[in-house]
Amino acid sequence: RPARWPAVVPGTYTVRLTIDGKPLERQLTVKSDPRFDWTQAQYQAGYEYAKKYSIVYGKIDEALNNLDAIRKSLDSLKASGALATQVASARGAWQPIFDAFTADYHNDEDSIQRGGSLRESVPGTGFGGVQWPPTAAQLDYTKRFDDAYDAAMSGYNSYVTTLEKLNGALKAAGLKPVEGARSVTP
Repeated sequence: RPARWPAVVPGTYTVRLTIDGKPLERQLTVKSDPRFDWTQAQYQAGYEYAKKYSIVYGKIDEALNNLDAIRKSLDSLKASGALATQVASARGAWQPIFDAFTADYHNDEDSIQRGGSLRESVPGTGFGGVQWPPTAAQLDYTKRFDDAYDAAMSGYNSYVTTLEKLNGALKAAGLKPVEGARSVTP
């Protein structure tokens, strides 16, 4: 998951640390932000929303890291005959799976010239700022995002399953299996 995690909701918490083998425990109270008149339920809704999409962002990154390893592995394979055809087919099937997860921006202006994909469109998560309770419009957007995310993860995991057959053929030919071919639990 990302290095930052959603901020906790107002309440009393116990903080436990161990320093040089010595356990320390203190209670602390997180107070409501005086600039907002949110209810506890609204704070909780903002937290749950941010937590969900922090996890989703991490899952997208996990799939993309695996896809990067898969691409590198497929590109390095020196197969011939029918096995080369299988490798080429796996490489060809890779691109649309990758594209479902990211627009793969390389320059600052790429986002101006073309729309994002899942990674670039993860619903607002409150990273580094105020964790607002989600609005009706945001909740409507998340329905569409969640459908696209579920479809992308399903496609990714199906693709990984197809690589199992290829890995069996590679092993039989004495070649290294495709690296990174791991499913991701959505």
